Amino acid sequence: MSDVRLRFSGMVRFISAIVSVFTGLAFTTLITRNLSSVEYGEWSIIGSLMIYGVMPALGLGYWYTRYTARELPIARYGVFLTSIFSLGGVLAFFTAAIIFIDEFENLFPILLVASLQVITGSLIHSLNAISNGKKPEFQAYGTLIFEIVKVIIAFAMVYGLGNFSLIDVIYVLIISQIIQIISLSSMIRKEIKKKVEIKNIKKIIKSLWIPLYDRMSDVVFTSDILVVTLLTSSFVQVTVFKIAFVFSAMAEFGLSFTYPLYIKLLGGGKSIDIVTSIKMVVLFTLPIVVGTIILAKPLLFLLNPDYVSSEFILQILSLYSLSLVFGVVFQNIILGTERVDVMGKFSQKDLIHSNLFKLPTIDLIFKSVYLVAITVLTLVIWNDEISFVEFGQIWAFVLLITNIPFTIYKLILAKKILAFSFPLKAISKYLAASILMGFLTFYMVTLVDYSNSEAISFAPQIIGLIGISAGFYFAVMSTIDKETRELFKAAFTTIRNFM
Repeated sequence: MSDVRLRFSGMVRFISAIVSVFTGLAFTTLITRNLSSVEYGEWSIIGSLMIYGVMPALGLGYWYTRYTARELPIARYGVFLTSIFSLGGVLAFFTAAIIFIDEFENLFPILLVASLQVITGSLIHSLNAISNGKKPEFQAYGTLIFEIVKVIIAFAMVYGLGNFSLIDVIYVLIISQIIQIISLSSMIRKEIKKKVEIKNIKKIIKSLWIPLYDRMSDVVFTSDILVVTLLTSSFVQVTVFKIAFVFSAMAEFGLSFTYPLYIKLLGGGKSIDIVTSIKMVVLFTLPIVVGTIILAKPLLFLLNPDYVSSEFILQILSLYSLSLVFGVVFQNIILGTERVDVMGKFSQKDLIHSNLFKLPTIDLIFKSVYLVAITVLTLVIWNDEISFVEFGQIWAFVLLITNIPFTIYKLILAKKILAFSFPLKAISKYLAASILMGFLTFYMVTLVDYSNSEAISFAPQIIGLIGISAGFYFAVMSTIDKETRELFKAAFTTIRNFM
């Protein structure tokens, strides 16, 4: 039986995510205020290319977590194996760049530096995967270190050197990732010292095709940016769309409570664990989505007044993130309860007939439908008459409607595997409190002063709005819900442990 503590691990990961909101916002604001829309688009392209480079590590990490969660040490040789595979990842990164970027030669110096992130990113993913199998909260600690260091270095460069170019952004990320790697390695040092059975390494390599196949949908999904850029030859179009993800992704912070569920189920969790996880996810995700939709304009104004036009795109993508969060909950139930790899010996045929293969196949189908849809739409409707904003809105809507059917499919499959019920009474409380908060937030938005566009002057208004809205929501929840009060007590205990 897994000794993972759902509430504690989830709470630590969520606290880390909340801190990351502020550090990430500070870092992103520095970027959007110092990079042109073209440079931000180039940065988004590099981010999309990164999936090709870290793909091998993602496959290895998949098995690292499952083995570690089941008390089968893998860390010592796992980190070394990832290092070797990351070199092939660098080659894949440049190959993809040559295919999708017309201006490859002009961007080569930046791509050369960015390729180092393939190695650092691969190592971080593997270290996180190992720690997740033992102590999911370790990843949160590592993320906190990365986020804090990243912001400190970025501020020092901006205010010390007086400029902040795209290559400077990449240098900051690489340095911060190296420090994160050192920190994570220290946290899991006991796991790294454990003796590893070579037969487990052989099993991982032999079955590596399963997680790589699983990640094919990610490759397809992130290729949308690359395809649109290739077809439109416009980095600005990418920026108009991707800038909204800065805030729509905040809804995904509720996922902090889903990963401990996955680990718990791997070790033999029960239906009650699923209900607990759903409660925690919805408690935090609903108000974030409502708040993001209402605060879309001032949030984008904070990044850069030029990006306010992406307001509706952000609102659509917030709904997409909500569907994504629920989909991940159901996905963790499906994968966490799969037992095909628990058998002493399992054939490739066993894997093919398992949910480890079935779920990625369906995911790949839906993501391929999305990529084909956005490719066809770009070819058909892209012209000089359609604006970047209009095309971005269509793009966001296509993403939303293609994700919903897959989320519903995962729900049906999850309930067939392990019967569980939705905590409707609790969810109704979260929804009611979120609606009340929404009315308050909507009123406060009308009072926002846009006369001063300086980020340092405008930021206090946003922080105040978020603080009041969040405070109101949790005050209401503390009044009407006993579990929320107990959660706060646990949160305060966790915070004291940090200090």
